[in-house]
Amino acid sequence: MGKGIIVASRFYLALLCFLLLAAEAGAVDTDITLASPSDVTWRRLALIQNSFGLSGLPTTQSSVVRGVANPFPGFANISRVDQYTAKMSDGNTNVSDLYLAGPVSNGRMVALNPGHQFTCD
Repeated sequence: MGKGIIVASRFYLALLCFLLLAAEAGAVDTDITLASPSDVTWRRLALIQNSFGLSGLPTTQSSVVRGVANPFPGFANISRVDQYTAKMSDGNTNVSDLYLAGPVSNGRMVALNPGHQFTCD
């Protein structure tokens, strides 16, 4: 991959992170209602099936490294970055970063998963 493409990819990734951190989040769960304990059980099973394609949660867990170096040091309102690494069933590895706001926090978070590590494979 050419150096110009990598630089452009990183720029757009940084821009996306900035926009996500600066923008007000909108609710996407307005149609989800829970009226009884059985609704909670049913909704949990539906979310697990939809997310993992399984009848229960996966048995393997991501490894987590807390407090990795912030890949975007220009973003000042980041108290900590945690990195999650998951081994997928097809042999690939997925790395995602969780950004925790601070010192000012509105109770929201940003998770960044850059896809296929910019290799598009």
